[in-house]
Amino acid sequence: MQTIFSRILNMSLTGSAVILAVLLARMFLKRFPKIYSYALWAVVLFRLLCPVSLSAPVSAMNWLTPQVEETSAVTSTLRYVPVGEPAVSGLKGPLPETPQREQTVSPEAQPISWTALAAACWGVGVAVMLLRGSVQYLRLRRRLTEAVGVKNNVYLSDQIDTPFVLGVFRPRIYLPCRVLREERRFILAHERHHIRRGDHIVKLLAYFALCLHWFNPLVWVAFVQAGKDMEMSCDEAVIRRLGPGIRADYASALLRLAANRQSIAGSPLAFGEGDTKGRIVNMAKWRKPRLWASLICLLACVGVMVACGVNPTPEETASTETNTETTAPTTAAQADTLEVPYEIGELPEGCAYEVQESGEVVFTDDGTVIGGITLYPISQEINMGDETWLEQLGVADYTDPGLWKMGGGSGNGYAWELEVGTDAPEGTPVTVHRRHYFAVTADCVYDVWFDLLATSDAAHQKYLKAIRFPSLM
Repeated sequence: MQTIFSRILNMSLTGSAVILAVLLARMFLKRFPKIYSYALWAVVLFRLLCPVSLSAPVSAMNWLTPQVEETSAVTSTLRYVPVGEPAVSGLKGPLPETPQREQTVSPEAQPISWTALAAACWGVGVAVMLLRGSVQYLRLRRRLTEAVGVKNNVYLSDQIDTPFVLGVFRPRIYLPCRVLREERRFILAHERHHIRRGDHIVKLLAYFALCLHWFNPLVWVAFVQAGKDMEMSCDEAVIRRLGPGIRADYASALLRLAANRQSIAGSPLAFGEGDTKGRIVNMAKWRKPRLWASLICLLACVGVMVACGVNPTPEETASTETNTETTAPTTAAQADTLEVPYEIGELPEGCAYEVQESGEVVFTDDGTVIGGITLYPISQEINMGDETWLEQLGVADYTDPGLWKMGGGSGNGYAWELEVGTDAPEGTPVTVHRRHYFAVTADCVYDVWFDLLATSDAAHQKYLKAIRFPSLM
């Protein structure tokens, strides 16, 4: 759940920048047909629903989100290599003995992560939104059980107050019995244009995006504004097809059949839905655009959609990071530019690592340090055959007299494991704080450690599988 929520947050942040760009572009297209404004919302829907994107030299993300590390569709170039059995030729003689004591990792001792709490709240919100939309849909379907078919996919019902389209694969047009016969011509033209354009599917996808990003106020703004542009562009299409002479009757029908409130659910597409006053004003101002104006608007829309729909190329991303002098942790996708004496393959989603100046690697999960890798050179003064070799290396957790310690033989592909925790009275379960895994080569010891209060055992096992040391290659 936390991994999914982290990805949704990243998509929502990028989507917010694109929404602002589309709102700005709509201001310049205010006097032009609404079909162009409506088309721009497609890139917002793509950004909110698609977790990956292509890269291109021309991307608005360079200036829309200069401080945001964008999730790229390109995966890490470091390949995943399973950890094999260790080569421990450099380790001779007895290993240090540590007292054996009953130990357990206490779940109560682990602090509740704010990301876990936020992810849980997000999941509840998504469930509530989906449930609300489903209940509204089922209630409406129940009211339409006695609808009477008129022609093809057109039905009449005395249980509804406004015409609308309902359905996904076989959409139907439902008309209230009180609709006047002279109004049916342009009402049916309006709803059929929705179906031809696939608006009934677009609105369902838009509602699903709203469910996923319900916490983002800009997504709510986008949902409402896209709905207005959808209806206005459909009104213009009907007038263009049937002629400007229907505008007065069309506006009268809108006023008479206007829905009492704007539907938030993904369906139906109601004829009287949205900003009725704005739609009437827009129809009154509508004029058939000139060809040159249409071409300019078309090119502008395509340019905005392409620029907002792609990510910067890796070269541009690296340049941006250099110019802004960011010190964010390095993701697995960028790790191939770092010089480390071992390989780190693909890490779990949301996780990253950073190489310190000292050469130590630090693992982070959503910005929280959960572990790392420390390198200890084996000098001539250190006798690896002595049982005190951990003390000779200077492993702080092993030399700290205030910590409870328990060592173990080889496991997980490593030569030695060490667990440390707060000392406790004999017979009392000990809460393990950190766990160390030691990989021994001919000239150095790699200490892979994890903070068990900040990460789970299952999570750090994934890290172990992604690390490949020279002795294990």
